[in-house]
Amino acid sequence: MSLRIAYISDERFPSIHTDTQQVVKTIDALGRSGVHVDLIQPRMMRHLTASRDEVKRQICEFYNVEGHFHLRDLLLWPASDMRIEKFFHGLAAPLKGLSGNYDVFYTRNVLPLAMATFLRLPVLFETYRALPHTDPAAWRVVKRMAAARSFVGISTHSAYSRGVMMDAGIPADRIEAIPNGFDPGDFADLPDQVEARRLLNLSGADRIAVYTGHIRRDKGVHSLLDMAEEYPDMLMLIVGGNPKETAALQATVDDRRLRNVRQTGQVPISKVPQIGRAHV
Repeated sequence: MSLRIAYISDERFPSIHTDTQQVVKTIDALGRSGVHVDLIQPRMMRHLTASRDEVKRQICEFYNVEGHFHLRDLLLWPASDMRIEKFFHGLAAPLKGLSGNYDVFYTRNVLPLAMATFLRLPVLFETYRALPHTDPAAWRVVKRMAAARSFVGISTHSAYSRGVMMDAGIPADRIEAIPNGFDPGDFADLPDQVEARRLLNLSGADRIAVYTGHIRRDKGVHSLLDMAEEYPDMLMLIVGGNPKETAALQATVDDRRLRNVRQTGQVPISKVPQIGRAHV
């Protein structure tokens, strides 16, 4: 009998946010290895009339996965930009999982972690953050839940965050650093550099540096502008950001008179590897 995992996430799938890509790639890889994985997510507003099979098809297509997992979406309060559903889902998803005979409840969200622990369910918590430093309030909850007998452990993405949480009181045998990998399938059948540049209308550029991700100030995106200023013969291609963020960054680019910075805004995840092929 295969291991049964309930992966509880309060995120909206599909979504341009990077953490959702990590979740879907992880559960699909687990399913491909023979594990039974159910993704328990809140149903989105735009999916109210869609079948569960159609929602899963959209998820698989968006993240370029084969679908080695099962979808169990919950309709309590439709998922929207208001994010009210996070509260209801965090409480209800572990209760929903009681009927699934799961070996492990797996989550990156604090509320379902607390609820699953209250129900004495075996729960594994994942985070890439050094929570004692970045979110002390969430850390107090996690640390308290980690003392429960049903708590399986913490999976984190770096030795640094593991060390921070160990220094804050988590025993070494209850936390493991498992770095993120990549899906080779995302890089199959890519065009060569010349064709990638042609498709992006960048064929005249000699040197291109590409950044993909959030463009908020706290992400250090303005250091990219410093780099562009220092190397005026290099094109700085910045991929990501919603319209408000890209407009604000463009205003800074214009103020600094940087003619070698170009933005694409948000693009589908499937196009990011192709853009990456255009770099130096």
